[in-house]
Amino acid sequence: MGCSESLNSEVRLIVNLNTPIFKTNRIDHSAPANTSLKDFCAQIIPSNISADYRDSCKNYKVVIKEKNYSINENLSLYDLTLKENDEITIKASITEQKKVEITMKIFYPQPKEVTLNIRKDTLIRDLLEEHPQFRFIRSDIQLDFDEKIENYDIGNKIKLIVLVGDNNCEDIQKWKIKKTGLILEATCMNKNCVAYKQRICLSLGLGTFDIVNEMSGDNERYCICCKEVLGKAVKFGYCHCEIRGNETGNNGSMLEMVERTKDYIEGVLPLNAENYLVTLTELFKSNH
Repeated sequence: MGCSESLNSEVRLIVNLNTPIFKTNRIDHSAPANTSLKDFCAQIIPSNISADYRDSCKNYKVVIKEKNYSINENLSLYDLTLKENDEITIKASITEQKKVEITMKIFYPQPKEVTLNIRKDTLIRDLLEEHPQFRFIRSDIQLDFDEKIENYDIGNKIKLIVLVGDNNCEDIQKWKIKKTGLILEATCMNKNCVAYKQRICLSLGLGTFDIVNEMSGDNERYCICCKEVLGKAVKFGYCHCEIRGNETGNNGSMLEMVERTKDYIEGVLPLNAENYLVTLTELFKSNH
């Protein structure tokens, strides 16, 4: 048999797998001898790994004749001197999710603190037993229930504020809380308001907005604290979202602008703009 025939001929191998990560512990699989080990593994792993471990399993290695190889190895089965009915082993291990320590100050009528060690892929709603009046706040940003901890870059030993309904909270100023999407800031001039002469953050959510129109004095906005009419919006920004719009380039042409923020960034209106359209969408797909 010529060399080219040998390379193109099928080789039947016995593949040992470790359960329960894989659905079975042993399969037979055939492939041309010139198939790379990388491609051979790609034929085996996706169809045999258990659904429960598909996302968490990231570490693989191949053992051939007591020698370890990467699943990305480009050597062919022929180069590895594998013959009919030879055995190889593909081992998989689970990547442990790193945990972070989070302290939550919960503002019940009698506030209390709770400290948890949790995985970074934990949903915000799962931090505590679900309560319809809970609001989780970090750095004046209200965290979405269906987002993961890691989506907000929450690191180790971070403190969250948990608001419960209308209970008092001396740790934050509620009028500064920002929710996902477009944020406008306007001043409250009601002398009887707790936020007198303070800039009130108004959350308009996701969607397509003409910022010039939204900031116009023709739009009445109301204070979240006293419900009185606010002055004209003086600032705007974006909270935890993807922002798409158009900007004028140096040569006068229109350029698409795409920006992403996990936290909050202030917006800037183009000089003398008559309108300024932006589209704000979820930063991450919903997990529910």
